[in-house]
Amino acid sequence: LEKLRSFDEVIFIVDLNAPRGYEVFSLFSNAFKDNIPSNYISSIDGDNHRAGYLPLMVDGLFSSSGYVVRNTELVSGLSDHKAVKATITFPKN
Repeated sequence: LEKLRSFDEVIFIVDLNAPRGYEVFSLFSNAFKDNIPSNYISSIDGDNHRAGYLPLMVDGLFSSSGYVVRNTELVSGLSDHKAVKATITFPKN
């Protein structure tokens, strides 16, 4: 977090291996905007993960306030975790 906070503006995707709502995920979501809509309850692709479906949102798309993130969705069928797809813009001031 210290390194990420050192940038004026930042956007990143991360596999935290820690669920949304728990301490590690909350450290990131308190410091940056969580751009994955709350209606997504899992980023694990149950068809490809060795454990099957797990109701765990462990991946994040976080940004500082300068970025506008729209149309975020999770896409299955690529890996054991769902891919994050979004439209990202950085408006000029």
